[in-house]
Amino acid sequence: MEAQRYPPIKKARERGEAICNRVRYARHHLTSAKQRANQPTDDNRAPAPSARVWSLGLDLDSIINISPQPLVMEGEGSDWRIRRPHRKTRTGCNQCKRRRVKCDERKPICTSCERNKLQCGLAFLTPSRVSMRPAALQIRSSTPKPPTTNELRKPQTKKNLKTTPVAKTSGAPCLNIRFGDMDLRSAEILHHYQTVVSFMITGPKVVHVWQTTIPHMALEHKFLMHGILALSALNLSVLIPARKEELVTFAMISEQLALPPFRSYLADDQKKGNLHAVFAFSHFVVPYMLNMSGSLEGPMGRVPSYEGQPHWFHALRGYMAFLNNNWDALETGPLGYQLVKSPMTPDNKRDHPEDVHLAKIHEILKPGPESTARDKWELEVCGTALEELRQLWSGPYMVGKMGIVAMIYLWPSKVSKEYIALMHKRRPEALVILAHYALLVKRMNMLWYLRGVGAKLLVSINDELAEEYKPYVEWAMNEPVE
Repeated sequence: MEAQRYPPIKKARERGEAICNRVRYARHHLTSAKQRANQPTDDNRAPAPSARVWSLGLDLDSIINISPQPLVMEGEGSDWRIRRPHRKTRTGCNQCKRRRVKCDERKPICTSCERNKLQCGLAFLTPSRVSMRPAALQIRSSTPKPPTTNELRKPQTKKNLKTTPVAKTSGAPCLNIRFGDMDLRSAEILHHYQTVVSFMITGPKVVHVWQTTIPHMALEHKFLMHGILALSALNLSVLIPARKEELVTFAMISEQLALPPFRSYLADDQKKGNLHAVFAFSHFVVPYMLNMSGSLEGPMGRVPSYEGQPHWFHALRGYMAFLNNNWDALETGPLGYQLVKSPMTPDNKRDHPEDVHLAKIHEILKPGPESTARDKWELEVCGTALEELRQLWSGPYMVGKMGIVAMIYLWPSKVSKEYIALMHKRRPEALVILAHYALLVKRMNMLWYLRGVGAKLLVSINDELAEEYKPYVEWAMNEPVE
């Protein structure tokens, strides 16, 4: 067994046995030579063998005293271990430390982990020795440094954005998190956020904000870190279907850990300390709820209501309300580059080809002869919500072209509380208007966190409507999903 575990020892044994065999062969020929030397010889007989055995290259005198001895490399008995000088290290990966083997510290994966197909800790984390040195806590010069508290309060102008250094490499900046600070799966998911998800959130000019600034902020606010891990785990579950159950479960646990401190902050009147962290967290919780609604069979795919689990429609409405209430303070933060107020689309811009489908909804908003004053008022509320939606629908056809994603975020915050109440009551006219909003969501099905969201909402609305109202949502229902 020892020879199998230590290949050099096996070779040493074989070499020793070969030497012993050669010695036995030499002794045999030496004995024969001595016997022939003692016998009388004729003058014509060949002389006795020389004092050397040329085939072996050994002195006969030395061969006489050679006797085979057991080969012991070090120590006595069965200890065949060969001790070699080696350099000790404290910065090896955790897998090698656990297996008690020498780590060559090759990055991103050490040789031992690569050979044994293990998940090497060096692939995602900086060595623990580096993080202990104060000088090593500085971010590499190739990556932007995180802003200080004073820098967070400075307004983000276009000039500042242009002069801000941006990492040119696709690799993630070093966060200097030691391996013991989080488990291996969390480190993997955080690495996926820095290298993949952060590029999906924004463009390359300001990606350093999401790659470096927000993760550093999350080191001080655990609920933000849980939000990052939850969204990143969901995205990773889309890319690796074989691990979907594991990663979705991890995402749900992370989100449940993040929501209590997030809600307690929203209930607090003093919102100065964690304002920017909460705003950053809202960028993760809304896509999280949208993706859970579209990818899983659950209650969030239903028509919006306050019953049961929170619906993503209300999350969008709350996100925009928080943004509008804290606009001035958020402008000075790291995400202030997003806050640009643009003029709304003029009301008279209704000449785009798709407006005819929305204008047709006015047919069911006309009060009938038996309509009460309450009915007339509710129809007026629905008409106002429809005009808000028509105004947003013309955005892509205007100069500047408002994006569809911006329209998806904006409309829930523009409708009145009265319309929300009618939608909760399942009033048919309100649901028909909601169906045309769901069509906008359906058209953005190529985004991973919106995949399936609009189609599920349309099916739920169609199931709630009576037959007389279904022709008004037929256009939205029949449009193919990209």
